[in-house]
Amino acid sequence: MSVVSAILFDKDGTLIDFSASWLPAIHQAAHQFAKGNSSDIAKLLAVSGFDQASGKVLSGSLLAAASNQEIAECWADTLNITLNEQLVAQMQATFAYHNANSSVPVTDLKVLFKELKSLGIKIGVATSDSQQGA
Repeated sequence: MSVVSAILFDKDGTLIDFSASWLPAIHQAAHQFAKGNSSDIAKLLAVSGFDQASGKVLSGSLLAAASNQEIAECWADTLNITLNEQLVAQMQATFAYHNANSSVPVTDLKVLFKELKSLGIKIGVATSDSQQGA
């Protein structure tokens, strides 16, 4: 019989409800990037992996797995604009704000981690998010 000594969790989608936590941030960032132009917002969301029909981010898409820089580069290419530090900084600030203020846990994480700790189980978190975001 094997004994579990450690668990490695993925942050978004496992500990944090991805859609509830990130869709508001993604939509706000696209709105800011496209300067409110609804047609451009739709293009940005579609090209980076938001499926309008289902209202979900597609698995493996830029929005699901890429860095803020990669998303910003894709969006700049889509709108045929020059990417600058201000656009990237604004996107990062939007995502950081939502990460800190709008994350929706899938369960009571304090209780979960306390129980795992009481069992002597080590906990790790893996994410494609930034270190600050983690």
